[in-house]
Amino acid sequence: MPFANYNKKGVSLHMKKALSLVLLVSGICAFAYGSYLSYEVAPKEQKLSEAEQNIQEQRRPVLGPIRRNARAQAMQSKESAINSGEQTIAKAHVSINWLRGTGIILFIIGSGCLIFCSVKKK
Repeated sequence: MPFANYNKKGVSLHMKKALSLVLLVSGICAFAYGSYLSYEVAPKEQKLSEAEQNIQEQRRPVLGPIRRNARAQAMQSKESAINSGEQTIAKAHVSINWLRGTGIILFIIGSGCLIFCSVKKK
């Protein structure tokens, strides 16, 4: 019987298993990449918090208008760099959370399909 591996809709059971394996592996890869990105972002967060502490320590009074203006410009450029770094890290956290969540969902769907496709119906 040439159509023994096909169900009523015409989709091969082997195709379902292959699709479920693809979903399973892509879920694992997405979760692993999200974890990798979180380990890459952690040192940058630490550097950013150290820079913020450094700026807080440098807020002491300065005598003279020229020094005051120079320090204000330097502090302003440092604060803008810190703000852009915070925005970059926030975007990275959104990507990390999305990758991990999507990876978990794909893994669950793929493993569920794999389990249900391998069960033989009587």
